[in-house]
Amino acid sequence: MEPIRRLERIFALAYALFSRPVRRYFRYEWDDLSGIPGPFLLLVNHNTDLDPVFVGMASRRYLCFVASEHVARRPLAAKLLDFCFRPILHRKGRTGSDTTLNILRTIRRGVSVCLFPEGNRSFTGLTGPIPDVAGRLARRTGAPLVTFRLEGGYFTQPRWGFGLRRGRLRGRLVGVYAPERLRAMTDAEAAETVRRDLFEDAYARQEEERTAYPNKTPARGLPAALFACPRCGGMGSLRSAGDRVTCSCGFYARLDEYGALSGPDCPFGRIDRWDAWQRAALAEKRRAAGAEPLFSDEVTVQLIGPDHRPERTLRGTLAGFADGFAFDGRRLSAQEVDGAAIYSRSVLVAHTGGRHCEIRSADGADDFSALKYLYLYELIKGNT
Repeated sequence: MEPIRRLERIFALAYALFSRPVRRYFRYEWDDLSGIPGPFLLLVNHNTDLDPVFVGMASRRYLCFVASEHVARRPLAAKLLDFCFRPILHRKGRTGSDTTLNILRTIRRGVSVCLFPEGNRSFTGLTGPIPDVAGRLARRTGAPLVTFRLEGGYFTQPRWGFGLRRGRLRGRLVGVYAPERLRAMTDAEAAETVRRDLFEDAYARQEEERTAYPNKTPARGLPAALFACPRCGGMGSLRSAGDRVTCSCGFYARLDEYGALSGPDCPFGRIDRWDAWQRAALAEKRRAAGAEPLFSDEVTVQLIGPDHRPERTLRGTLAGFADGFAFDGRRLSAQEVDGAAIYSRSVLVAHTGGRHCEIRSADGADDFSALKYLYLYELIKGNT
């Protein structure tokens, strides 16, 4: 049990050092979780890179977090993270049977586990899809389920944006469910309970509270999320600077400190509504497409080994077609891709032929959108 005691001491030290400055900087208020007997499974919605910090402050006790395995890319940082916090690593875009087993083992050893069941931060301000497997996991642990909702995180650190924005942030304890109650539910019912508890609509909350989240360049990077122009229909033609998003066709939209969009040709005041339109526009464009690519970008493809370290990096042109993809002219059907996801702002993660690949803009462009490739993949696979 010595490693657990070490982790608990480090967690307590981190709380003592950082809780006060974090509270002040982010105007963070939270419901205290320290009185809930453990071990338990803690499920939380996900919007910022600092969400584990915010949750840890509410817990005040050591939690084992489930983290994306990309945090293990740098060997020294990975060793330090493992020594201090011992997270459970999970590869994005995979089903995660090993992750599930590690969660169950950790809870059975008496340690509470925190999981962000969306698996991704939101691009739009709406809580993302939560699969039924979250309900199955909650029921299998034999431990209490605790649901905790973070409010204000989307505008504090928009996934597509740069830097942190000071406004207001809250952590809400939504539900505590005893194992007996979970056993009386089906997996689907438990998952629906989690979806209800963790659902957050950032724009609906803004309509009620009207909180400013100022930033000197609020729209920088927005085309990573909004890739389709409402005026000309171009995919990947939008660019950002300052508080504006523009297209070569003459379209522009302004983003203010409240997250609202405006402009003479902009039909959307909210990012989530623009996103809903561009999903439909991409589906229509795909149906009407011939043999020409729908869009393309210069990218680097990094092949990641089983030890989480990069093995080889390739550079070339990635293109999306109605029936699949191509890299430097080599066609790849969507059926050859076992899974896909995005981490960070715009790194596309794909699993194909037993290989784990990470795809990013070759020149590090702020406005590169991996999201359009993920949406196309989902359309082709029939997942949406």
